[in-house]
Amino acid sequence: MLPNLHFQIQQTHLQVGDRLVGYTDGVPEAKNPEGAFYTEKRLLALLNQSFASVTTTIDAIESDVLQYIGTADQFDDITLLGVERLRA
Repeated sequence: MLPNLHFQIQQTHLQVGDRLVGYTDGVPEAKNPEGAFYTEKRLLALLNQSFASVTTTIDAIESDVLQYIGTADQFDDITLLGVERLRA
């Protein structure tokens, strides 16, 4: 799709209890009925809260985004991925 786009490859190591959340641009760019974006700032504020598991984290984000969208038409994909290291 974007032949001249270059990506940087990096590695990270998750420690026990660490969580990694990935999302597409459709999350912060989700619009409410008035046309205002959900924003990365709102997403990060939600991610700063404490959740029991990565599953509850993803569920909370999904719920908040869908509530924000309300009756507005969805114009982009909304994709979330959560990974949690449970043990060594």
